Amino acid sequence: MSVQKFFDGVLREEWNDATRLYTSWNQSHVQTSQRPYTAQENAVADAAASAAQQASQRDAILLELYNGIAGLVAAKDGATNDIAVATALRTSAQAVKDAASAQKAGVIAFNPSATYSQADITAIRDSIRDVLARQESIVQALVDFYTYRIAVDQNAVTTDDATIYLARLAAGRLSG
Repeated sequence: MSVQKFFDGVLREEWNDATRLYTSWNQSHVQTSQRPYTAQENAVADAAASAAQQASQRDAILLELYNGIAGLVAAKDGATNDIAVATALRTSAQAVKDAASAQKAGVIAFNPSATYSQADITAIRDSIRDVLARQESIVQALVDFYTYRIAVDQNAVTTDDATIYLARLAAGRLSG
């Protein structure tokens, strides 16, 4: 950092913190003196350099924090979308399970006519019932999975909200 003083539009004095030199000029812009900084001028320059470095570090931390917040917001949005997808898939799986349950109930209630071999019809009915029971069990596992997935994503959204709040609070304290 440098400080320059002008009189009537002419540079007359300069304190150059990079070179740690004080220079003065007359009104014709002829250099009249140049000397190293005094102890007091060095202290002021050191303080200014330290403040600039701290501000730069703070700005870098804030930038990382803001980028982190943006990443958290994106993750939260993704989890929120996952909840909607899992909810739709769970609803679909539940509908398949309900249909399988209804078919299974119909097969169980089936009474074969006397014109067919009772043993054959009963065997077919029992086989269909077993297939539908397995289908019902598989689809129930899907319903349970989607229910779990929704809970996990809801927890992620809640956690992301809390983390975003804390990050914004920290950013406000760093920038203020």
